[in-house]
Amino acid sequence: MSFTPDGARTHVHFEVTLATAADRERLLALGMRGGWMQSFDRLEQLIGKGADDAG
Repeated sequence: MSFTPDGARTHVHFEVTLATAADRERLLALGMRGGWMQSFDRLEQLIGKGADDAG
């Protein structure tokens, strides 16, 4: 995972390495991508709430 500042924003690059393509397909079928997106959406909400509280 890396974080790159961009003005008032930050770009997050998240990379997962798996042993096989079959492992990748299995995790995608289980909803890994959606789970990560929910986590990042929640993080965005919490960061926004912190910014609101600080202002």
